Amino acid sequence: MPHFACLVGGKAAKRSRFGSIWKSHQMGTKLSAKACQKAHLRFHVLDSEWIWHYLSPEEAKDLVTNFPSLTMVLSFASRHNGALKILRKTLETGIADKLALDLVVGNNAYLTRNEAKRAPGRSLVEAVKFARRHFQGPVFVGTEGMWTTSAELAAEYDLIPFFLLDRNMEENLGQIRDSMGKGSVAIYVPFIISENYPRLLDDVLQRLSGYIFRRKWVQKGLRDLGVNPSQPQIRAITQDKQKMTPEFLKSELGDFLRSAASTLSLFGTPETVTERIRELHKVGFDVIVGYPIKENEEQALAFGDCIRKVSET
Repeated sequence: MPHFACLVGGKAAKRSRFGSIWKSHQMGTKLSAKACQKAHLRFHVLDSEWIWHYLSPEEAKDLVTNFPSLTMVLSFASRHNGALKILRKTLETGIADKLALDLVVGNNAYLTRNEAKRAPGRSLVEAVKFARRHFQGPVFVGTEGMWTTSAELAAEYDLIPFFLLDRNMEENLGQIRDSMGKGSVAIYVPFIISENYPRLLDDVLQRLSGYIFRRKWVQKGLRDLGVNPSQPQIRAITQDKQKMTPEFLKSELGDFLRSAASTLSLFGTPETVTERIRELHKVGFDVIVGYPIKENEEQALAFGDCIRKVSET
């Protein structure tokens, strides 16, 4: 099984954040890679939500040529039509030794109607088999909603299970370990690092609202409070960027939103985020990939510093 002797860090980038045209995707990806390299992180995870956000084989080759210290992690959704064809063409460019792969089933929010009808488990198995026939490097496999399948695939094909920061992580990690035994396990953590805590919570809820409200347990918690995410009170925070008042934060809804944000992301001072990374490492995650809630070099450098502090102790 793949295993890293010490904590390894990475930075994730969503290409959808970089604009609506290919040229802006290319430029944003290069800036992200530059920040990742400057932060001394190993993995640069390129999260392509829709299939039109995938890197072309030529762009992938250009990236690994210009950023040789990084391992570029290319994400492929097994239910995207044509994803494996793009993967095959990318590997044919001769850059396999500079890559890692991240195989996921894909969120329905980023699939066409026909793609969403494909069986998630079966498509993931097919993608893993295809990848292992053509690629011998590191392969991450998404675990969200696919614990049993991901664990079995990790054990059989020497994959690295890739978690999302969420509830019940220790229990789910135990389930994975029961199947795969030793080996590296990775986790994806949205983060924002700053001294301005009150404003940080606003930023998390505004910038991650879609990500947070897609969680079923968050939806249930809101329903239990008699709240719908489309209600004006929620829209004022997540869309109109209205600052939360101290009174609101003391309410049941405010407390629930703060708890959800804390469960699904890392935010706070450098010391606070460093300590949470340390806790994740102690639980058993030896690859921690940060997704900056604010996409800039300062955040990447701050995250890299947190990773370094934990890896050196």
